[in-house]
Amino acid sequence: MNVEAKLGILVTLLLAMIGASYTLYKNYREKQKKLKSLFNLIWKNSTSTGKKEILGNRSFNEYYFLRPEDEKVWNCLDNGKSVLIVGPPLAGKTRMVYESLRKSKKHDLIIPRSTDIEIESFILPRQMKFWKPKLMFIDDLHRFAEQQNFEYLFEVCRKNEINLIATCRSEIEYNKTKKRMLDKNLDLETGIFDQIIEVNEISEQQGKEIADNADRHWNEVRFNKTVGSIFMPLAEMDRRFKECTSEEKSVLKAVKKLYICGVYDEDQIFQLDKIQKVSENEGIKKEKYQWEELIEKLCEKEFTKIKKTQTLNNTGICFSKIVF
Repeated sequence: MNVEAKLGILVTLLLAMIGASYTLYKNYREKQKKLKSLFNLIWKNSTSTGKKEILGNRSFNEYYFLRPEDEKVWNCLDNGKSVLIVGPPLAGKTRMVYESLRKSKKHDLIIPRSTDIEIESFILPRQMKFWKPKLMFIDDLHRFAEQQNFEYLFEVCRKNEINLIATCRSEIEYNKTKKRMLDKNLDLETGIFDQIIEVNEISEQQGKEIADNADRHWNEVRFNKTVGSIFMPLAEMDRRFKECTSEEKSVLKAVKKLYICGVYDEDQIFQLDKIQKVSENEGIKKEKYQWEELIEKLCEKEFTKIKKTQTLNNTGICFSKIVF
């Protein structure tokens, strides 16, 4: 075989290798993109998770008030049991998860996004440290249960021996979630979770103790028997709300309606176009620049944060401190 023939074969093989490598790389990128759309966190050591990975945009104070419920959660995690933490808004459910993950036995942690599931294309990422116990964290189960085919994830957990730790709002949201799951032949209380732990209210004396240790002025606190009410400047935000113009109040009330209906993205991000649509029903019609000015004023009063989202031509508005 002459040199030219050998070179021809070599070039052909090289081009085939390049083509195969490109196909593999393209498939890898597509898979990673798909996984990113399904999960916020993929197989990370639970004891080394960061605040933002668990708490998202929630405020954080270094001081943490230990309660009897904490030990119950730790015991569940250490003994390989699935646990659901139930309580009202600001009860400290997600912070309890964060503290428990850092203090209990090491797990390989995965966190799904609260989004619709397409069963045919769903992918569970491969766990490299296959010997470690697996744990999935679902924050706000009541929101998760509103998504299409949400029940499929529980089947995935069962088949792959993945334990669960989840939070859910109590009373109305809990009962709705329980019903939605029963409609899918899932028993929240006996078939999914080994233990349901309710976060109890704290006393005023405990509240004052927390405020003192966390450097909070009690006279500035609007206490509602939850830990979160001590750290959220509710009294100040209430005062600012009362000083808002009628238009600003109408926009905030429009967001409240969207919130009640569950029309928002992760981390309580509201799409501006949806806010505008609901506000128009309240009689507020403005040009784009006027909307920008209105939202900017709400930002100045610390009712909102602007966050650019991946949704084309949409701006996400994070309403993290609204008082109604």
